[in-house]
Amino acid sequence: MFVHLITLFAAALVCHQQLAARRPAPQHLTRFYFWMALGGVAGGMFNALIAPAVFDSVMEYPLGLVAVSLLLPATRAGVSERRPNWTD
Repeated sequence: MFVHLITLFAAALVCHQQLAARRPAPQHLTRFYFWMALGGVAGGMFNALIAPAVFDSVMEYPLGLVAVSLLLPATRAGVSERRPNWTD
């Protein structure tokens, strides 16, 4: 259980750090936070309505960890020298 909690904490911490690093200029923050909130609503609806109908076990947790691990190398690889923008 402790390993799962640490893994979930580390994944959430890295994702939030990436999100904070990609925060736009102050004049675009309202739109940025609007889309963040909309994504939260969509994720909450998926977890509350769709996931129980689709999965018969707790499958979104391992799928989420796999998705995070697949996204992290792409953010660290530095495919381009340009700093990623929130619209990317």
